[in-house]
Amino acid sequence: MINVVGSNLDLVADGPEDAPPVVLTSGLVGTVVDWDAVTRLLAPAVRVLRFDRPGIGASTPSPSAVSGRREVTVLDAVLDFAGGPAVLVGHSLAGLHVEAYARLRPARVRGAVLVDPSLAPPGIGRPLDLDAALAAALVRFGAATPVT
Repeated sequence: MINVVGSNLDLVADGPEDAPPVVLTSGLVGTVVDWDAVTRLLAPAVRVLRFDRPGIGASTPSPSAVSGRREVTVLDAVLDFAGGPAVLVGHSLAGLHVEAYARLRPARVRGAVLVDPSLAPPGIGRPLDLDAALAAALVRFGAATPVT
């Protein structure tokens, strides 16, 4: 357990302590057990760290609202525990967290793997995208439906 953003975060580490770290982070309500099979494959060669996000699985809730900033802070704490730059693996929604982290903290990321990532809404990463804002408003008010 490590404490971050007011949560006791359930953090599990497997593999050699001196091996390069790989951080596995789950989707919306995923937990550390979702990565058991992957961990068995990776742990002989790398240090595998996996965790339950605040309020999920064995981690206690955080008083901080869910946000990209909070998820970056959580990954900062996990990488501090890892002791160095890591390969980050994000599943589903966590793919957005991993991508954001890699953009904000490139020196701490050896690589990023996005497993079935959630799609970023149009306009993410741009200061202002009027087309994306209009499209989002039309969908929100039921005047249009999302297109995949």
